[in-house]
Amino acid sequence: MIFPDWVHESKQKMSPWLASLMEPEVGYGRFRHASTCMVGANLASSSYAVHLHLYLNMLPLSDSQKTQWAQWFSAMQDADTGQFIDPELERCLPSAEQNGRSALWNHRRYTTKMAQSGMLLLGHVPRYSFADEQLGFDPNQETIEDHLQTFDWDDNPWGGGSSAAASLAMLDFQARQGQHEWVPIIGRGIAWLEKHQDPETGLWGSSDCHHRLRVNAALKVVTRLYSTFRRPLLYPDKVIDSVLENWNDKDYFQPDNPQLNACDEMNSLVIAAIALRFTDHRRDEIVAGALQRIEWFRIFRRSDGVFSLTPTGSIGNLNGIPMTHGEDQGDIHGVILVCNALALIADIVGETEELGWRFHGFHYSDWLTVAGTYQPEWDAVDMDVYSSAELCE
Repeated sequence: MIFPDWVHESKQKMSPWLASLMEPEVGYGRFRHASTCMVGANLASSSYAVHLHLYLNMLPLSDSQKTQWAQWFSAMQDADTGQFIDPELERCLPSAEQNGRSALWNHRRYTTKMAQSGMLLLGHVPRYSFADEQLGFDPNQETIEDHLQTFDWDDNPWGGGSSAAASLAMLDFQARQGQHEWVPIIGRGIAWLEKHQDPETGLWGSSDCHHRLRVNAALKVVTRLYSTFRRPLLYPDKVIDSVLENWNDKDYFQPDNPQLNACDEMNSLVIAAIALRFTDHRRDEIVAGALQRIEWFRIFRRSDGVFSLTPTGSIGNLNGIPMTHGEDQGDIHGVILVCNALALIADIVGETEELGWRFHGFHYSDWLTVAGTYQPEWDAVDMDVYSSAELCE
């Protein structure tokens, strides 16, 4: 066993805690983000809950309950645009613009992505495809290369990587729905992202950016390239070096830092776990760093026995929407990040049976087939060939 008693104790608390966040009086599958929350049951929190069910086994579900859950998501999809619109979230929406788009447009892009993944994980396909203008990319007005370049790779590559990955994910869904004209465009988008991976670091974004932001950008891009499009990771040795360099930021990555964010921790573990599927470079150092972090994650454990996003309390806002006042309580975001981080540590060490959890990002291609399939125009690896467990032997 590699996990201490407190991890197993928290695991036992997860299912009843998650069940307590559901508002069954309005139907199955409606979850709020935390026990004390300024926003009621909503699409984003409920989508995260689907991931907790599928990959962390936190909710027993019948086929009927899965259908009810998916139907609730489906009821929020607009037939004209294909967007998923949740009034409960939009009543708290900030007004800031990003990438030249309104807050409303960016928010609905986020909720659409969340609902789409939640439905597919439940085994159901959204009823409507996206209207072209909702993709944020018009091939008659710009190339996919120009579109990807518009994102903020210089000052905030984390956001740039997230937006780029979301664009390709939306095109992938369209292609799976039979719009195969998008396939060559997706291939060019993949090529653009790989061309802009820094061969010296294995990361994306300007070298003038903080190293941690570039590592977080890699999380967004690598999971899309590897897990959705099954592309082999380029420069895996350099990626490993960058993770270790990130961890060497002792001012930030240490358990007494109240600003430490569970997302930053998980992101490094994700790209390390993927890189170790392609290289054995400095494996022992990554394993040692991963094991060290198990006890560190205790700082995210709240008085209710479950995890929050930050060491100081529950999540303040989700995608700009106020959720809590930072109370001493767990939240869905913290639970999905910390539990996935612990699952990644188990994957890196080769001890996946103890908790029985698996990181959801390794398995996108498992559930995307629900939406359909198409023949890729790029080399795709057989994901079963690459496993940390095999390299550990």
